[in-house]
Formats: sequence, structure tokens, C-alpha cells
Amino acid sequence: MRTVVRVLEASDLGEAFELDREAFNQPKEVRERWLAHAEPERFHGVFADGRLVALTQVHAFGQFFGGRSVPMGGVASVATAPDQRGKGLATRALLDALAAMRERGEVISALFPASTQLYRKLGWEVGGLYAFWRMPTAALLRLPPAPEKRVRRVGAEDLPRLKQCYARYARGVNGLLDRSDNLWSWRPNWEADVYAFASLDENGDVDGYVYYHQKNRSDGFGYWIDVRDAIAENEAATRALWRLVGTSATQSEYVRFPGAQQQPLLLLLPDPQREPAGQIHWMLRVVDVAGAIHERGFPPGLTARVELEIADEVCSWNAGRFVLEVADGRGHLAKGGRGTVRLGVGALATLYTGFTSTHALTAVGRIDGAAAELAALDAIFAGPAPFLLDEF
Repeated sequence: MRTVVRVLEASDLGEAFELDREAFNQPKEVRERWLAHAEPERFHGVFADGRLVALTQVHAFGQFFGGRSVPMGGVASVATAPDQRGKGLATRALLDALAAMRERGEVISALFPASTQLYRKLGWEVGGLYAFWRMPTAALLRLPPAPEKRVRRVGAEDLPRLKQCYARYARGVNGLLDRSDNLWSWRPNWEADVYAFASLDENGDVDGYVYYHQKNRSDGFGYWIDVRDAIAENEAATRALWRLVGTSATQSEYVRFPGAQQQPLLLLLPDPQREPAGQIHWMLRVVDVAGAIHERGFPPGLTARVELEIADEVCSWNAGRFVLEVADGRGHLAKGGRGTVRLGVGALATLYTGFTSTHALTAVGRIDGAAAELAALDAIFAGPAPFLLDEF
């Protein structure tokens, strides 16, 4: 059997959809929409005797870290034909994708793993949380009112202002996507049954918004609310929008919503009654260590220097000794130094997002170095707990 790894052509996309559909149980009805958004040059396929047998896709995203949008390749559609699994074909597609990401300047890569072990071997590591929570709808009515806030219904014509609001908010949260126009075309889907509201500041500008769907309960009595996006730039917007959702309490038993473990809403509720409603940890890989440090933001008042020795068995350009310097909110990584702190590229990734600490990595043998330098690394990558509001 002769195998070839290459970027897809437009004529391959129909076969790619069928492989993706079989692997992820996609409904046939999404075929046209899937094909309309597919960019063949961003798919890497493995062909056996001319047949597409393994596949991966890389979305062009940005991801916010330290207040800056870092170019990121979002890996998705990692699929292998059932009769070809267990042969390492998906790995070959991923390796081809990593080289392409580096060429395009996508200095980091994120994905949602079906198998942590597979991606960990290739340098990805746990980077943050994607989670949904559930709360009694009536609990939201216990929020203090925000009479100074004006809230109004919004529609597709308001999308540019919602985008601006999201971008301002996302810049202050590690891990959130710098959403592309292509991604925004999927959320919200104004043609579906969506209810959307925005809060306005004194100048009439959007400083928060929420949109949600109403889902029928399985017993046929009432419904529950499925919040898809909830962004608030200040306390008044938070109170106004979530109380609005709470006004459905006479019909809606509970509300499900995405967000971080440490959600600001919990600090306003007198008696938070939130419970988990599903979660997955996404993973991150540093594709280009020097580029990833250059593109990221860092604490503005911090000056630090750490000498690293990085191991990377997959991307050889990342391996070796480097000097990491941070000052005035920017970072620089260059070859050199004594390599007094030793870690693998996966450990660097989970530090990069702010998901874990050097103390935790030391406990599992993933980093080694003097206490002062490890403390400096913790300070360098300190920030809000990383999470995502988008799955891809």
C-alpha cells in the first residue's frame, strides 16, 4: 500500500466530509454548511493508494494570552478510517500540520482531545477548561437590580457591536479566542430560535450581551435555558443581563451556561447554587517557542530572566538552551544560556497558558530547577485562569 501525506484540494472535500462524518457521527444535513466553510489548504490528509484514510484540519485563530492575541492553529477533524486505525496515520497528518503551522506563523496550537495520551506524545498538554454549569433560573432573581442599565433586544444588525464588546472583554482573559469572521458566522445562528439582549452604557454603546435558546424539558412541562454566550464588561451589565435571564423562572427550571471555574457571577449571587453540567480540558502546544514568547503579553510591572533547557522530540527547532527575558509587558526568547531550568515543551505549554504552576510540574517530575528561577517562571506566566467559550 502506497501512502502519501499532502494538503487537500477542493476536489477532496467531499471525501473529507464523509471521513469526518463517520468519525464524529455528523448528521448528513450539515454537509453543505460544512463544505461552505471548509478551506482545502487547511486540511492535511493521508492517502493510501489514492484513498483518503486519515485527516486533520487546522483553523486560523488567535488566542488571547497576557492581553495579546497570539496566532494559533486550532486543530480539529482528526479522523482515521475505521479499517486503517492503529497505524499512526493521524499522527502523520498532525506532523505535516505542525510544519505548516510554523511556516504560517501560527506559533501555538490548541485542540480538544479525544485521547490526551495521543496528543501529549506529540507535545500538546492540558491548557485550560471548557465547561458548562447549571443553576436554578430563580437564583438569578436574587441578584441586586441594576436600574441604571438599559437592556434591549438585539439582532443580526447589531453583530458588529457585539463583536467589539467581546473583543474588549476577551483581551483580559487568558485562553479566549480572538474570533474570526468565519467563527462569528456560526455564533449566534440568527436563523435558529435565539433570544439575544445587550446592555448599553450611558453613551448607548454595548458593554455586555447574552444570547440563549429555550429547550423543551423531557417531561413536556416548561423549558430550560441554554445560554451560548454571556459577556459583561462591568458589574451593572452582569446584574442586568443575568437578572433578565432569571425573569423566565416561572417557566424555566434551570439555566445552563458556559464559563470559567472562577466566574464573576458567583461573586454577586447571595447564595450561588451552581453545579457542573459537562466539561473538557483543552490542550495547547507551543509550535514555535521563540515566536510564542514574542507574541504573548506578560505582567507589565515584571522584569525577569530565566535560563531554560527545552526538550522537544517532535519539533527540533524548539529544542535546546534558551534565555527567557521579560520586561515592560513583553517577552523575548533567544538561544543561549546554561539551561538551569529543564523542562519539556509540554510542560512549557501548560505554564504558558497559566493553567498550572512549577510546583505542580515539579511534583510530577516535569520540570527541574532552582527555587528562585521556578518562582520567576510562575510570576512570568501568572494571570487569569485560562478557559475557552468556543469549541472547534
